[in-house]
Amino acid sequence: MDYLQQITWRPGIGDPTVMGWVTVGAYAVAAAVAGVAAHRARGAAAPHPGPDRTWLLVAGLMALLCVNKQLDLQSLFTDLGRVLAREQGWYARRREVLP
Repeated sequence: MDYLQQITWRPGIGDPTVMGWVTVGAYAVAAAVAGVAAHRARGAAAPHPGPDRTWLLVAGLMALLCVNKQLDLQSLFTDLGRVLAREQGWYARRREVLP
């Protein structure tokens, strides 16, 4: 439980601007369109099931990007990684990456 107290990320709207919401809408539309494409590819009786799975993957990725845009989940995973690295002793042995 000590891990949870060290995490600085808090759930909330990460980008409340108009452009942030437009981006969320675009991701949602892309996910819906990819879902429709997957449904149509499945119904087309293609010789192999690859296209419908590909569209389902695209739909899932777009849905994840839609949620991540506002919840800023990459910051949560960064915090979790940092806490774990400190607890496991990796953080003290880190090296700086030089350009």
